[in-house]
Amino acid sequence: MFKSIVKLYGSRLQASDGDIGKVLDFYFDDRNWVVRYVAVDPEKSKADKMVLLSPHVFSSLHQANKFLPVSLSRKQIENSPSADSHKPISRQFEEEFYHYYGFPTYWNGRFLWGMSTMPVYNTPARPLSSIERSEEEITSDTQKRHLRCTKALMEYAIEAKDGLSGKVIDFILDAQTWEIQKLVVKLRGLFSNQEVEILTSDVIRISYLESTLFVDMDRKEILESPDHYINEKELVH
Repeated sequence: MFKSIVKLYGSRLQASDGDIGKVLDFYFDDRNWVVRYVAVDPEKSKADKMVLLSPHVFSSLHQANKFLPVSLSRKQIENSPSADSHKPISRQFEEEFYHYYGFPTYWNGRFLWGMSTMPVYNTPARPLSSIERSEEEITSDTQKRHLRCTKALMEYAIEAKDGLSGKVIDFILDAQTWEIQKLVVKLRGLFSNQEVEILTSDVIRISYLESTLFVDMDRKEILESPDHYINEKELVH
């Protein structure tokens, strides 16, 4: 099942003991386009901070009774490591986060989710031992962080091999692996009412200074890409 990330913004979240707020944004790893965290506004919660949730706690991205279910209690979420919405997510924060919840880390292993190809829903808490923790810290120190917000990439220009061709207006998420597989692009010029889908595997570089995604396609190839509206029904349900 595929989901539109833009349509998930603002979704209400239901913990095991009540409403925990709404979806603000998604943090993804820009090396492999996998969503690692859902940023949540806890609203009236005692947690006066932005809250991050791992895909490990979502059994489904299908909204039942207008809520997305989360396999945590409000207290667990309120006591989770604090995330600063004005700063990049550091590996130190990630290590504290994974240590707190006992989830398997995604950065140790050869698959999208470390030792698995998708998040393991309802993973039982298993705090890391001091030996395991020190080994993970050694490994992670050699890796650069590449976590970016999807909202920050909205309206980024798409530059083909032969010039600008459009801008990003949505992201198409695989609801099982949490991999962003496609970008929805609004075309420029005479085709400004047309929206097409291109594969994230065709993105060869992201320039945050230029607010541009460079793709290994020419403008003709982008123009001939699948129309977004054709696939819209598949995305929603």
